[in-house]
Amino acid sequence: MTAMMLAPVLPRVPAISESGGQYYANVYLSARNLYRKHDTNSFGFRYSALSQSQVYSLYATSRYRFDNGVSITPKLRFDNRQNDNGASQQSISPTFKVQYQSRKHYLYGDFGRIFYNTKSGFNPNHKTSIYFLYLGYRYYFSILLTNLLANIYLKALKYRLLTVLKQKRPHLDCFSV
Repeated sequence: MTAMMLAPVLPRVPAISESGGQYYANVYLSARNLYRKHDTNSFGFRYSALSQSQVYSLYATSRYRFDNGVSITPKLRFDNRQNDNGASQQSISPTFKVQYQSRKHYLYGDFGRIFYNTKSGFNPNHKTSIYFLYLGYRYYFSILLTNLLANIYLKALKYRLLTVLKQKRPHLDCFSV
């Protein structure tokens, strides 16, 4: 005889199927070489209809790449969230990113600040700001690995083809490895 255990049901946590649909729409304009050679600039608008709130976002981003592998990316984003329960939140987040790229090596740093202004029935006007700093390193080895696997496959294919050609009658499966 086996016993089957079920997860307890929590009355205040809705199941995923009960959380409602989420819809997003995003429109942006992008242009290159506006201010200098190798720059990329974009301005966008995003609307999010969530199960219990609506979010309107405006953002502007520029990326300036230099010949020595350095790029800088300033960003500015504004979000306005209106919840169904009457609460609202506005945020402004300026960010500055610096990145250095040398072939497969990437060093980067993001720093910025997020200014929040939240209004609810509990607190009519609550202002908060958060500073952040991200530092990172990435190494892209997938290109190297892909080339290595392709070379191994081609050598095996070449070996199989030469083996078949040395025989008097070639097989139909000469390209299988």
